[in-house]
Amino acid sequence: MDPDLQDTRVLSKILIENHSKIMSEQINQEKQYRENLIAQQIKETQQHFDVKKMTQDFNNQLNQDVYTSQLSEKVQIKIVFQHNFPESNPQIFATKQMSHKLIDPDTWQIKVEQQNANEKKSLFQILNDIGSQFLIEAPEEDLIMMEFSKQPDDQFQKHLKAIKSVELRELFENCYPNQYLQNLQQDLSQFIMNLEDYQQLSNLIRDRAQNNESLGVQIKQIRNENQSLKKEIEKQLIHLSKLQSSGFNLNGFCVSLHKKFSDKELARVLDKKIQNLEQYREEKYENKNNEENEKQFEKDVKEYLEKRKEYQISIQKKQYCVRAFQNKYQK
Repeated sequence: MDPDLQDTRVLSKILIENHSKIMSEQINQEKQYRENLIAQQIKETQQHFDVKKMTQDFNNQLNQDVYTSQLSEKVQIKIVFQHNFPESNPQIFATKQMSHKLIDPDTWQIKVEQQNANEKKSLFQILNDIGSQFLIEAPEEDLIMMEFSKQPDDQFQKHLKAIKSVELRELFENCYPNQYLQNLQQDLSQFIMNLEDYQQLSNLIRDRAQNNESLGVQIKQIRNENQSLKKEIEKQLIHLSKLQSSGFNLNGFCVSLHKKFSDKELARVLDKKIQNLEQYREEKYENKNNEENEKQFEKDVKEYLEKRKEYQISIQKKQYCVRAFQNKYQK
């Protein structure tokens, strides 16, 4: 063999082994970093929530770390750290079918609200946010699953087990010996359908189907009622908005009217009028030169006093009207 070729092969082998070793070390370092980061987040979260690890071969094969936690009295969740964590946020799933705007009805995954796609939240922050949302609007149990839970499958399993373990002599009851082998060569479905356990199992299935149909009708009726209530609420909101807008305008008018006819404003206007009348009286007094002017002056003074009294009465009437107007709209 050519020595140069042999040296090249040896060198290539060494390079491949070194590269494999480096890659293996890098993978182990990344794995260790991931495990440490998960342990750190779990430790932080366990100070506020009860978190337990699930050990399943299926999850290990997918390089997933799965935990469970009781988020509230009625809500248990499953926490999944994917293989690419911490590049991806932990995924949160409900452990049963529940109705809520954050819960996907098909996958049961609970949506984690984020301000932007690159935002990274700790596990505690995620659970705390979900818990806050559930406090505002609690998830509801799935009505169909609740109905199923009221009807345990024990009876189904009992009849299925009886059918699976039926003996041929029970299946071919009242059968003549010469027909025994002939029956074995035929389809046994008809014989199975004649069994009492099969009849009872069929009745159970039929009853459950009827219950499901009735439940579906009720759910549809509830949905229609909710839609009607929603429309009525929207209608009332529109009406309330109009009343609110009108109320703002009326309130502004009342404030302006109250300011215009307040005691201080009325007193100011009255003082101004009194000053004008006093000034007028003084001018008349200074300019009286004869008896006729004096009589005219006395007449003017008397007229002044009468007008002053009338003006005071007028102000009292206006104040009474303002208070009556305010009391009417305060009620």
